[in-house]
Amino acid sequence: TDGRSYDNVLFPARQLRRRGVEIITVGLGRRYNLRQLRQMASNRRLVFTARFRNLNSVVRVIKRKACGATG
Repeated sequence: TDGRSYDNVLFPARQLRRRGVEIITVGLGRRYNLRQLRQMASNRRLVFTARFRNLNSVVRVIKRKACGATG
């Protein structure tokens, strides 16, 4: 996200986690809501924030965590 959700993020995120979905969240820019990112993510290690200019480095980290990719 690059902003704040006006929907209830907690309830759908809980439903997904109960079904075994691992949720990774990414806040982009400066106006993301860290609290909402943490509520959605499966755990705090899966919450990422980045400016648009360094998004590629965050994508590499997420790829490694999500599927073991190195590139």
